This record gives sequence, structure tokens and C-alpha cells, in this order.
Amino acid sequence: MFQVQKPGFSIREIKWNKFLSAATITVFLLGLSACGGSKKEENIQAKKDSLKIKTYSVNPDKVIGIGRVEPETKFVKLYPEVAGMVDGLFIKSGQEVKRGQLLVALSSTVEAGRIEKAKAQVASQEEQVKSQNAQIRAQETQVQTQQTQINGFEKEIAKARIAVGYAQKNFDRIAKVFNEGAETKATYDNAENQLQSAQAEVERLIAQQNNLKAQQDNLKAQVEIQKAQKTSLSAKVNEFKADVSISEAEKDKRNVYAPVDGKILSVEVTPGAYISPQTVIGEFAPASPVNVVCEIDEMFAEKMTTGQKAVIHLQGSKEMLAEGEVIEVAPYLKQKSLFSDEVGKLEDRRVREVRIRLSNPPANLLYGSRVDCEIKLK
Repeated sequence: MFQVQKPGFSIREIKWNKFLSAATITVFLLGLSACGGSKKEENIQAKKDSLKIKTYSVNPDKVIGIGRVEPETKFVKLYPEVAGMVDGLFIKSGQEVKRGQLLVALSSTVEAGRIEKAKAQVASQEEQVKSQNAQIRAQETQVQTQQTQINGFEKEIAKARIAVGYAQKNFDRIAKVFNEGAETKATYDNAENQLQSAQAEVERLIAQQNNLKAQQDNLKAQVEIQKAQKTSLSAKVNEFKADVSISEAEKDKRNVYAPVDGKILSVEVTPGAYISPQTVIGEFAPASPVNVVCEIDEMFAEKMTTGQKAVIHLQGSKEMLAEGEVIEVAPYLKQKSLFSDEVGKLEDRRVREVRIRLSNPPANLLYGSRVDCEIKLK
């Protein structure tokens, strides 16, 4: 008999097929696992990349900071040189003043009294000097008159000496003849008397001249004394004049004048108030170009340089207020200070101070105004 086999697989084939199926499933699962791990790592790397800080190159064409309007020569506080009561106040806030203009006068009664006293002493001494000058002039005139008389005596003495010469010759001639017995005694005596008379006249003239010279010498001595007294009086005059100058200078110290042309910003005193050299009379803005002092954040500090152009806006407005140019850049950074409204508030940022000179400031621009400064870098 023949046995008919049913179609199918043998037991060995079935086992082998099961082994292949299991292996295939394992490989498939391992593949799936590998693919899943790779995608997870990719996702993690993508998240890490997204957390990285991206850096950009900051290269703006302008920088904006906040500034304050002030004169180029800055604000000046006015103080008195000495203490005293305000006797006159000649200024008010907003007033334009010229250099040397009187602003405030302190009471100066004591100094005025000293000046009057010194001036009276000067006048008294000058009157004495004037009198002394008159006496000196009179004495010098007298000396000149005496000199004229002395010169006249010189001429008279010269004539008298000539007369003596003639009388001497005449006497010698008569004496010779008389000794020879050819002349009378009367003629001889007469000739001798004429000679003696001529000699006596010379001696008289010389004595008068010497007396006049002595008087002149005495008068000259008096003139020198008068001149010495005048010198002393003149020294006194100068001394009293110096007292006047000192007293006037002390009085002038009690006045406060405008140091230069400018504008009075505030007045802090009133008439009748007693003030000292430490008292602020007021604040003064010297006439000078209008500036804006601007603070630039430290991030852009190195980009600041003189000569850069700037545009000024009122704070919070885009309308141009004025144009200008950077004329000064601070050589260091400092804490933000211009507009710190809270006392003692700490600032994390530092700034660089920049000064801008305005070329066309409007007439109504007020000192102290806060403005936005747009500084062009390109």
C-alpha cells in the first residue's frame, strides 16, 4: 500500500522558519531602537543649539543720550568779599548785566567816614604845602634880587678900584715932586686924602657886598629848610591819600560787581539781610556759547570723539531744536549723575560725559533744560 502524504512542511522546516521569523523581528526591533535613539540625540542637540547666545556686531550710525543745557563757561555762584547788611539790591532774576555793573551794595557807613576823614587830612596838608610853596617862591625871588644886587656891587667895586688906581698914580706923582721940593704940602695932603678916600670906597662896597652875600646865604638856607618842610608835608599828603585809597578799596569790597557780561539766573538775598562771604547772592551765567552736557552710555563711550555733529531735540520730541558739534569728551567713565532724581540711588551703568556746542540755539532755550542729544557717528 502506498501512503499518501498531506501537503505542508516538515517539522524541521517549521522550526527553521520559526527561527528566521524570530531573528527578523529582533533585527527589526533593534533597527527601530537605533532609529529612535538617533532622533532623540538630534532633538537634544537642536535644543542645545537654540539655547546658545547669538552675538551680533553693533555698529550704529548715531548714538542718543540725555543732556542738560548750560553756558560753555558753566554756572557761577556770586559771593560777597566781606560780611555786612545788604543796603542796595540792583538785580533781579533773568536780568542781563554788563561787566563791572553794580549788583549788590553792602552798608559802608564806617568806610565812608574814614574816607571823608582822610580826604580832609589830605586837603589840610595840601593847603600847607601850597603855603610852603608860596613862601619858597617868595624867598627864591628874594635870593634872585639879592644876586642882582651882588652883581651890581661887583661892577661898583670894579669902578672904585679903577678910581683907586688913578688916585694912586696921582699921589705917587705929587709925592715925588713934593719930595723934590717942587710941590706944596697942601697939594700933597690933598692927593693923599683922595687916595685914601678911593680905597675906603672900595672897602665900603666890598663890605656891603659881603653883607648882602651873607643875607643871601641865610635866605638860601631858609629856602632849603622850607623845601625840606614841603617834602615832609608832601609825604604826609601822600600818606593820607594812601589812607583814602585804602578806605575806598575797603568800601569797594562792600560792593558786588558783575565779573563779566552775562545773565542773572537767581537772586538769593533781600535788602536788609545780613550776609557773609559764605552767603550765595545768586547764580550767574556768563555770556558764552550755549552748550549741552550729555551723558553717553559706556557701551558707546569709545565711539565718541570731538568734531562729531549732533542734533538736539527737546526731551520726548522728534522735532529738531538745534544743531551742534562735540567740542569736549571726558577722558574717563563715571556713574550716571546728571539726571539721578533719587538721592543715593545706585547706578549700574557708567557714562562718558560729552560737551556739545550749539551753533544755532533758539532765543527761548532755557539753561537747565533737559534735551535728547543725537550724536552722528557716520
